[in-house]
Amino acid sequence: MKKLLLVLAVVLAVGVMFAACGEEKKEGNSPVSISNSTKEKDKKEKDSYVGQDDTDPYTANVPNEIIDFYIEKVNEIEDAHKAELNDIIENNPDYDISSLKNLKYDLVFIDDNNTPELVVTDSRGWITVYAYEGGKIVNALGEDERWPFGIAGNAGYEFIPKKNVVFFRSNEFAGMIRDYAYFELKGTKLEQSYVLSEVHFNDDKNDRTPDENDEFLEEATAYYKDDKKVSEKEFNKYLVIKDAEELTGKKSYTEIIAALSSLVNVK
Repeated sequence: MKKLLLVLAVVLAVGVMFAACGEEKKEGNSPVSISNSTKEKDKKEKDSYVGQDDTDPYTANVPNEIIDFYIEKVNEIEDAHKAELNDIIENNPDYDISSLKNLKYDLVFIDDNNTPELVVTDSRGWITVYAYEGGKIVNALGEDERWPFGIAGNAGYEFIPKKNVVFFRSNEFAGMIRDYAYFELKGTKLEQSYVLSEVHFNDDKNDRTPDENDEFLEEATAYYKDDKKVSEKEFNKYLVIKDAEELTGKKSYTEIIAALSSLVNVK
């Protein structure tokens, strides 16, 4: 009988131990602990919004002041464009303005300061880049300046986002000379850094000017950085084209204003 009581006592003790463990586990998953986790999650979601992605100028954490400046600049550019078209209609009634399509706009990150640049292109083959600094937006190409494209073998401009690299490719003498002109943004001004050239003919005179009897060669015969002849290895060192994107306007006036306004509303 004593032996049976002893066994029962042991079983009871083990049961009490399991019950205690169960209560401890239950306490570890208490409503208080869940509530704190939920609060932390809610706070994280509140602090994280679409405007914190700094890889895309349309979702980057750009101050509202800068966005407002760009909205104002886009409206100013659009008004000037309409005034130009009206002037053409008034003074050249026979001119076909159907080819003068609406301007196209885009925001880009040329350098890595998280302040976007504004690109504007028109259908006549012109591009302008605007940059912000110190409470104002300026033409990064120079006052009233714009760059042409679609002529002299220049199909357009390219850039490598956030690497401060802008360049265009062009051909001379029906492709016998291939050029790459590079620019970088210094403050609010795009300045030329260097020009690379590939020679695709037998340039015996080393003047990069083919004669009428010279023929195009698929393989380059000489390389230049500005006016200095360089090795192919050094040429390739400065030939930065990886991850390049087209530098051009992509959005209509209505689309760019909507995109900018949405970015303001995110804040």
